Amino acid sequence: MKIICIANNSLKKYQNSESPVFFLKPDTSILLNNKPFFLPFENSLIRCSVSPVVRIIKVGKNIAEKFANRYYNEITAGIDFTDITKLDECIKNGLPWEAAKAFENSAPIGKFYHKNILNEKPDGFISLFVNGEKSQEFQIKNLTFSFDLIISYVSQYFTLKTGDLIFLGTPEKAMNIQANDQIKILLHENPVLDFSIN
Repeated sequence: MKIICIANNSLKKYQNSESPVFFLKPDTSILLNNKPFFLPFENSLIRCSVSPVVRIIKVGKNIAEKFANRYYNEITAGIDFTDITKLDECIKNGLPWEAAKAFENSAPIGKFYHKNILNEKPDGFISLFVNGEKSQEFQIKNLTFSFDLIISYVSQYFTLKTGDLIFLGTPEKAMNIQANDQIKILLHENPVLDFSIN
């Protein structure tokens, strides 16, 4: 199973870009069932961003954008955890991002809903709450790169297989987290994730 993550996906960030930027996480990054997230490193600043997530349901390579919607039938939301301290070091020294992005449990995902939810509430939001306060919110329809474009694009580089996950991009601003925080995500006001930071 592959976890493919789009690096940001906001109009402000990528308004002059012709294609998405992506990176990978290993399957050990997945955190399920609202299990707590344990801060992985001492003296590191950890940030989180919410992202829509789709799960691939059949094998595909070089998928045409007009057919991409046939390769997923459910959507959820997940968290992209980042060690900002390590990421700054990687960027400064021209190093890969894996140490900052792909550590254990760095990709919690929540309850899946049928993709028709996108049609039922086309103006709906994904919302991230930290300790009960809304910290991030964005409309899925306002992503710079659409679900189908992303699936088509990444399938040029990888054969997509059943069970692969694609994190479709995060808002511009990430949120700092710390021990004892409570994270909650809603998709069009439907519960998706609710877990603690330890």
